[in-house]
Amino acid sequence: MIDVSSPSGLVTATFSPGGEMRPEGLDARADGFQLWHLTIAGTGFGDRVFKPHGVWSSDNRFFAVTEYPTPLESLSDLLSKTHILVIDVPPGLECVVAKQSRGTVTPISFEGNLLVFSREIRQAIGLRRIVEIDITQFENWRPVAA
Repeated sequence: MIDVSSPSGLVTATFSPGGEMRPEGLDARADGFQLWHLTIAGTGFGDRVFKPHGVWSSDNRFFAVTEYPTPLESLSDLLSKTHILVIDVPPGLECVVAKQSRGTVTPISFEGNLLVFSREIRQAIGLRRIVEIDITQFENWRPVAA
């Protein structure tokens, strides 16, 4: 398990192992890619799969994390399709704020209402952009879905 505590230490996001995915033809003795599930303050996200890293806003309200598409059909999906999910913890809402179809998006930090994240394109080695977005501008918030 991997715990990521909020700045106040009152709320914890917990990543727990959820199995692994293996490329086809991989020797059965070789390690696969570890899948992770998420729970925040007792609220689970079902069988959804996440990167085991996330960032909290300084007021403990928002948690941003990279989510992989589910159901995962191949290791290629896991390595090349991601989005950033922001969870508004107290009311139990979530919002997808950035998507990447051939690479990864990874939250870096919150600076006030701005979420700072990196966008990396898989085919362009070394191409990494740092992006800032104001999360208060999004209107597609919905109840957390398990």
